[in-house]
Amino acid sequence: MSLSTEKQEIAARIVKRLLSKGVWGTHHKQPQTIARWFATHERGKVKGTIDEMVSERNVPLRRKGRGTVQLVSKQDGEEYLTDNGYEPPSKW
Repeated sequence: MSLSTEKQEIAARIVKRLLSKGVWGTHHKQPQTIARWFATHERGKVKGTIDEMVSERNVPLRRKGRGTVQLVSKQDGEEYLTDNGYEPPSKW
């Protein structure tokens, strides 16, 4: 299964936010919390995309205990963005 073009765009935005907020290593967040970082009309799509992202092999997002999620690592998050044509936050 692969993410649709629209969901790839949302996934990249999610990874950017997770990188900018330092959500890797010992930090993890509930999907509802991550969704609150986006506009109200996008929150449902963000939650659905997160659910799809954790089951994708090429996306550096993993599910932790009690439903929380985190990036596998900062480097993997930046590589994911670069590989998909987006600029990682470290290059802003």
